[in-house]
Amino acid sequence: MKKALVYRWKAYNQRYVEAALQNAGIELTFFDLAYKSMDEDDIFEEKVVRLLREDSFDFVFSINYFTILSNACERAGMPYISWLCDSRLLTMHNNSVFNACNRIFVFDRVDYAEFKRLGAKVFYLPLAANVARMDRVRSGEASGAEISFVGSMYAEKNEYDKCKSELTPYLQGYFDAALRAQTDVYGEDVIGELLTDDIVLKLGACLSFEKAKESFSSLPLAFAVTHLGFKLANIERTKLLTLLSGHFPVALYSDASLPDAAGIDYRGTVDYWTQMPKVFYNSRINLNVTMRNIRTGLPLRMFDIMGCEGFLLTNYQAEIASLFEPGRDLVVYESFDDCLEKAGYYLAHEDERRTIAENGYRKICAHHTYDHRIAEMFEILKRENCQI
Repeated sequence: MKKALVYRWKAYNQRYVEAALQNAGIELTFFDLAYKSMDEDDIFEEKVVRLLREDSFDFVFSINYFTILSNACERAGMPYISWLCDSRLLTMHNNSVFNACNRIFVFDRVDYAEFKRLGAKVFYLPLAANVARMDRVRSGEASGAEISFVGSMYAEKNEYDKCKSELTPYLQGYFDAALRAQTDVYGEDVIGELLTDDIVLKLGACLSFEKAKESFSSLPLAFAVTHLGFKLANIERTKLLTLLSGHFPVALYSDASLPDAAGIDYRGTVDYWTQMPKVFYNSRINLNVTMRNIRTGLPLRMFDIMGCEGFLLTNYQAEIASLFEPGRDLVVYESFDDCLEKAGYYLAHEDERRTIAENGYRKICAHHTYDHRIAEMFEILKRENCQI
C-alpha cells in the first residue's frame, strides 16, 4: 500500500480528493503547518523535511502548488504531486516549478501548455465532482430559486480598486476601457494584449512590484491576475446578475450583496459541503461565470452543479466541448443578452431543462468523479514513468 503525506488547507474540494485517494488504496497522513509565505519559508521547509524523515512515505500531495512544499520535497528526495484547482497561480511562476520532485496536474490546457513548453513536469487533468457525497446531502430541506448564483462577487477582494487612486488619470481610463472591452469578449485575452511595454512602463512608475527571490513572475502578469482579473469578475457578475434580475427572480449566495440591484434576493454565503448541493439541486437554473484568470479550463463550480443534478447555464469556455456536449449536458451562453434569452427559454421549457440536468449528472457519474480523476492521475504517472 502506498503512503502519502497530505498537506491540508482550506481548499473546497480537499475532502473529496482525500476520499478518492483513500478509495484508490493509499494510506494518508495529514499535516497543516502554517507558513509565512507560499514562496519562501525556511522554517516551514525544515519542518516538512523532518516529517518526511520520521516516517516512510511514497509521496507528498497537495491541492494547488506550493513552492515551499516543492523545495522541501526536493531536499528530501520525495516525489511531490500537486493538483491545481485555481488558475492562474503565481506560485507556479517560480524556479521551484522545475524541481525534479514535481508531478504537477493542471486543469487549464493553456496553463498546461505554457509550463510544458518551459520544461516543467506538468500534466493535464480536469477537475471533478463527488457525486456520492452530493447525492446524500442534496436531498435535505429544499433551498433554491428560479435562478441562482453561488460564488464571490469580489467586491472587496480585488486589488484594482485599492490601488486605482495611485494610477495616473490616463492609466485609470486605459484600464477601465480594457475591462469594458474584455467583458464583451470570450475566448480572447484582450487585457493581455493591451498590457503593452509602454503601458507596463507607465504602470511600473506608479506601483511598486516585489517578487520572491526565485520567482520569474512579472508586473504585467501579477497586475493582470490579482488586480484586473478579480476586478473583471466583479464587473461581469454584477452586470449579468443585474440584467437577469430585471426579468426573473434571482438569488445570490455570496459574500457581498448588490445594493443597486433591488430585484436580487441576497441570501448570504452557503456551506460548500452541506448547503451548496441543496441550492444547486433545487434551483431551476444555476449560473456559472468563470473568472477570466481561468483561460480555457472548466472551474470547479461547473462540475459541482452538474454533480448535484443541477441545470447549468455557463459562459463559454474552450474546453467545454472536449468534456461535455453543449445543449445536451449543459447550456452555454456567448453574451449577456444570450444568457438572458436562454434563461427565459429554459424557465419556460421545464421538460427540456430537467432532461439537460439529468444528462449532465449522468455524464459526471460516468466520467468525471474524483475516483475517475485519481485513477487517471496514477495512470498518467505510470505511463510517463514518474516514480511514486
